[in-house]
Amino acid sequence: MAEEMTSLEGFLDKLQEQRRRQSMPCGWISAEGDCAFFYLEPDPHYRQRVDDLLTLYRAHEDDRIVGVEIKGVKELPAHDALAVVVEDGEVEVVQLLLLTFGREARSLDLSTLAERTRHYSEALAAFQGTGRKRPRINVEELMGA
Repeated sequence: MAEEMTSLEGFLDKLQEQRRRQSMPCGWISAEGDCAFFYLEPDPHYRQRVDDLLTLYRAHEDDRIVGVEIKGVKELPAHDALAVVVEDGEVEVVQLLLLTFGREARSLDLSTLAERTRHYSEALAAFQGTGRKRPRINVEELMGA
């Protein structure tokens, strides 16, 4: 009976993993957390905080970026939010990364700005270079966050 249970659990784990991979890439808003999450892959990962607005999720296996968390989406200036290109009622992660980068760039010293630029560029490259549909979120959810 224990072997059957382990076998069933293994099967269910594999099924759940397939579902996660099929639903990637994905993005969603956490209104309570005032942030947006975007994932390319469901691989096991760790966090790397870049600044107050961006956290990268890197794969344990090889440190590649598998996701990002963008904080402060409620505070996107209205004129910037209006500049976002909306396609089928959705906004791409790349656009939010660019808007987020621009929010604090002017107030940083050069060495901090250089390091921050490197991380944002790496995140942009990860999401632009996927060769598949980029993760998006609904613009109404973004504006209502």
